[in-house]
Amino acid sequence: VHILRVLDGLAAVGLYPNIQDVELVFQRYDINRDGNLRYSEFCQMFTPKNPDDAHMLNQRSSYYIHKPYYR
Repeated sequence: VHILRVLDGLAAVGLYPNIQDVELVFQRYDINRDGNLRYSEFCQMFTPKNPDDAHMLNQRSSYYIHKPYYR
């Protein structure tokens, strides 16, 4: 995900951070410095730093319930 897509996505839900704040996030989490956040880099932002909390989060079952698609 490119920084401009992040800004567009946030704007779509009514959030308008300044670009400097979003650039700071990219500086911290864009590990390979390609200007995009890969899925793994994006997930890293939301994974707790405490190993016990991270383990508990990873063991929790999903709240997503698959609904069949009907035409």
